[in-house]
Amino acid sequence: MRQVFPITNSTNPNSAMDVRHDSIRKASDSWKIVQQVPGYRIVFGELLFRHIFASDPSAVKLFHFVKDEEVDLETGVVEDVFQSPIFIRHAKGVVAMLETSLHMMRDDDLPGLAGTLRGLGGRHFNYGVQPKHYLLLEAALLQALHTTLGKKRWSNRLEKHWSAVFKFIATAMMMGAHQKLDVKKEEREEAAGGTMLVLAVFNTTLRKLEDIYDQYAQ
Repeated sequence: MRQVFPITNSTNPNSAMDVRHDSIRKASDSWKIVQQVPGYRIVFGELLFRHIFASDPSAVKLFHFVKDEEVDLETGVVEDVFQSPIFIRHAKGVVAMLETSLHMMRDDDLPGLAGTLRGLGGRHFNYGVQPKHYLLLEAALLQALHTTLGKKRWSNRLEKHWSAVFKFIATAMMMGAHQKLDVKKEEREEAAGGTMLVLAVFNTTLRKLEDIYDQYAQ
């Protein structure tokens, strides 16, 4: 069954997306506090994925660096996973992507960011990422930010600002996934068309052979 993404795929991909400058500024300012944590990319990345795996242990199957023996779908992943160099590199990469998104937003390069994120979303579609996983990531991100910033700095208003920022990121990535779906659909239709053409040629040839046999039988 085809997975439907809640995104309008228009000729202007940015038309369905918007994020207020106030939200960008508030999220960026709070991120500066996160950056003060020693080794923040590793620390925050690990915290983010701990929240993801705790909320939905089955999500671990999306990550090729986690072996089957390292997974318990009831209790999550074993601690060794978080010490893996591959995991650390991946976690740092996710945090770096978030930082890059914030920087490009601050620089008012939303079209450029949207294009980059659409490409990223297309690749993640190939990894098996579905719309529900973006919701899972948003919840995990907000939890990780709450934990890192603390109760005194975290507020419902700041949560809304971060949700707006993440919505832009997720929307662009899901547009990329939607485009990937369209490409795959076209490829299937072309493949099906090719198959029908082969069958048509085969049937025509078969009918010609049958006519020849009928002539010899007469």
